[in-house]
Amino acid sequence: MVDHLEYCFIECLRDNYLYQTVTEPTSHRHGQNSNTSILDLDITNDTNFVKDIDYNIHLGASDHVPLLVTIEGEPRLNSETTMRRNFYKGDYNAIREDLS
Repeated sequence: MVDHLEYCFIECLRDNYLYQTVTEPTSHRHGQNSNTSILDLDITNDTNFVKDIDYNIHLGASDHVPLLVTIEGEPRLNSETTMRRNFYKGDYNAIREDLS
């Protein structure tokens, strides 16, 4: 049992003081109560961060329960700005002219 992938995943969460906040099944097959599973993960390092989880009704013929997770607090912005280049907006014809 110790080498099961699921066990290793749970142990990794525990080792890093992380918590799964979804506690109710999020997959139900119509007419089969025994086939319910928690398919969604909401993992946090502070259970107080999650204010509420709404388990909504199924959409159409799906057996999946959509979740609405409400969180507490303000987003933390990284104080260091990182530059990312958007290569799709480059004027490559002008670059070729400058290089030739």
